[in-house]
Order: sequence, then C-alpha cells, then structure tokens
Amino acid sequence: EIEAARAWGARLESRFGEPVVRLDSGSPDRDRWRAWMALARGSARVAVGTRSALLAPVQPPATLVLLDEHDSTHKPPGHPRIHSRDVVLERARLEKHSVILTSATPSVESWWQAERGRLIRAEGSPGAWPAVTVVDARGRLKSSPLSPSLHRAITETLAADGQVGLVVNRISSVLACGECGFLLRCPDCGIPLAHSRVRRECACRLCGRLEQAPDTCAHCLGRRLAPLGWGAERVEQAVRQAFPRLTVARYDGEALTPSRTRLLFRQWEDQAVRLVIGTRQVLKVLPRARLKLVGVVTPDHLLRLPDFRAGERAFALLWGAAEWAGGGGKLIIQTQHPEHYAIQAVASQQLDGFYKPELKFRAELGYPPFRRLCLLTLRGRESARVRALADECRRELDHLRGLTVFPPTPYGQSAQALRWRIMIKGESDLPEQLRPTLAPLFDQRRGSPGVVEVEMDPVELV
Repeated sequence: EIEAARAWGARLESRFGEPVVRLDSGSPDRDRWRAWMALARGSARVAVGTRSALLAPVQPPATLVLLDEHDSTHKPPGHPRIHSRDVVLERARLEKHSVILTSATPSVESWWQAERGRLIRAEGSPGAWPAVTVVDARGRLKSSPLSPSLHRAITETLAADGQVGLVVNRISSVLACGECGFLLRCPDCGIPLAHSRVRRECACRLCGRLEQAPDTCAHCLGRRLAPLGWGAERVEQAVRQAFPRLTVARYDGEALTPSRTRLLFRQWEDQAVRLVIGTRQVLKVLPRARLKLVGVVTPDHLLRLPDFRAGERAFALLWGAAEWAGGGGKLIIQTQHPEHYAIQAVASQQLDGFYKPELKFRAELGYPPFRRLCLLTLRGRESARVRALADECRRELDHLRGLTVFPPTPYGQSAQALRWRIMIKGESDLPEQLRPTLAPLFDQRRGSPGVVEVEMDPVELV
C-alpha cells in the first residue's frame, strides 16, 4: 500500500500540476505532520495515503476517494475493526462531501447497493483486453508450476523481447512426506505449516508458531519430506531451472525491502529484469513497461478457501491480472476449475457473468449483502475455560429469535485451542439484537475465563 501511495502521488502531481501531500508510514513523521497541517489550512488541496488518511482534515466541499474499495486490506484484522468504506461514506454524510469508490471489480455488497439505487455505478467503455487462455490443470502441476502452454508462451514472449509476469499464491508451500503422505501441521491450530526452503522454517499463518523444518517425518520417520504447492519461492526456483540465463526477480513481502522494491522498479522499467514473480500486490505497483504475458500459476488456493467470499477474491485477482496484461498481451490461467463462473467471466470480460451467479448463491444461503454477519472470537489462557465460555455464549445467543447461530469452532482444528469462534447471521439490526446479550460479558474483570472479541461484518474468515 505504501508503494501504491507513492505511485499515486506522482501520478496525481503529473496530472494536476500542483503538489500532492502523502499520509502514509513511508513518509517521515515530520513530513506527515506538515502534510496534515497544510490540509487543515487549505494550502494543500490534494492528498493521498493509506488508512491513516481516512480522517485527514479537508476544506469543504471535498471529494473523498477510496481506491480499490473491494480490497480486504481496507478492513485489516484487529482493532478498531472498521472498514475504510464505512468510514468514508459516514464521513461524507456528516460533512456533506462527495464520495467516489473506485474498483474494476466492486465488492459484491457495493454492486448490490448500486443495483438497488443506493450507489451510482459509473461505467466506462470496456478497456482493451488480453487474449485469455484457460489451461485445464487437472492432474498436472505436480512436478512443475509451468504447464506446457505457459512454458511455450514464456519462451515465445522472451524471444520477442517482451517481459513476463507470473502471479502466485501469497502463502508458501507446505511440507509433506513422500512415503506416508503425512502433512506437517500446527499442533495448536491443526492447519498445514507454511514452508520456506531458503530459511528452512515452517510457520503457522494463524498463531505465528515458528519451527525449524524437520529432516525426517514425525509419523513414519521417512526422509522423503518435500514441499507441496507453488508459493513464490518454489515458482522462482522452477523458473530459474527452466530458464537458467534469464534475469528473474521475486516481488513478495518476504523477498523485498522498500529499498530493494525501488531497485526492482528501475530494473523492470529498464528491462534489466525480464520476468517477475509476485503476489497480487505486484498487479498494483509494477508498471506494464514491455509486459506481454501474464501467467496465473493457479487461483485454486483462493477458490478452495473455506470462505463464502472465495469466488469474489479469485475473480478480483484474475481481473487485475488481465488488466495488467492489457490489450495486445496474453493472460494464461492454470486451474483445476476451468468451468468456474469467476474464471469464465474474466475470460469473456463480462462483469455480469460473475455477479449474477454470485448474488444468487449468496441469496440462497443468506450471506452478505442479504444478511449481516457477526464473528465472536473467544480467547484465554486455559483451553477448557475458553471452551466453557464459548458454550455459555452459544446458550445465551440461542434464546434470541431470528438469528442463525453456528456452533463454536476452534480457531484452527485443535480441540485444545486457546481461541474459539462463533459465527452469527442476522438482519440489518443485528448489532442492536446482540448488544443486551453480549454487554454483560464485557463487564467481567478479574476471574474472567477469557476475552470476547466482537467483529461486525467480517471480511476475513480464514
């Protein structure tokens, strides 16, 4: 987000011909203080920033713009558990500002609001679209992340002096035993541990547990431990083996510091780097330059998430990849679900091809935007007491009418987990319904069996 703010600042200065102040942690504190005061005095009229800019002082009448309103980073985990879109809309209502929500793939909630006339959907003419190829990867990609189609396309693009971008999963591969099939999991959360070949570490993406990668299987004592899945690190290794003379760079949170990121920008624009491997952030920050081919190694990790927004996230990623490839370019999608409507909508450049079946699916099962969700997270130091607290909350909630209360589940898969979750479905008045029941839990101090955290309208369920 910081690199995107820097790019937007330069873009706006070039377009409007006046200084643009930045409000993000990539700027020194003193510069941010000066930017804040300049906005308050009216001497600065254009600002760009991350969530720290949500409440920046502006002189009315002002226009508030939320970029990529569909992006889940607008509501990061933890306090204060507010969505940037909600803040912008409420601020505009109170202060009489105008609001623009930008997105090539609006959130399903915003699309539905526009259909009901609560938002105005301003659509431009369709942009130039790449030639999209959907590769049926069922039974493939076990030994290499590059299907024959993608390997051939990379070879042809490089021969034509073009650049290549490969979009990969942000989660690393996992470690499995080639003899008994045992998958290395977190003992507390029960989910597979993400494996880093370079650091020889295994990490849990839920609780943060970190341990050295073992040499032998804990189940059968076999020595055929090997990574599964195609994270950025493994894809980079495979590409270097397939194209040993090619200059390759990797763009992900683990590979690049801010200074190395700026170096990559220069190398990419100068064509010193011909192929870049990156997570979804690469779509936002790297310019097209001489980009001629974009390959999505596999979006299946998104489609398989145990989250009703799985299709929406895969659709946004693939649409962004197509825009990055641009007209005259090529997009290759390798997937084991070639008929999924999210993939077909991108291939045909039809937004309705995604939103119509997605809204039908959510309406049938009562998911947002048709009903509201509340996620209760209960945590403590003793698993038995936390589980008892979760059961108590469930019993209290069962007395409320009109709600769908799901049974408590451990955060992960371990029955001894120190965190449990309860998902609740309700109507638009869900907060008012829950407040009298949950309020007594917040008054407990000493002797409390645990902590209850409440999040309305969660966007991240895994």
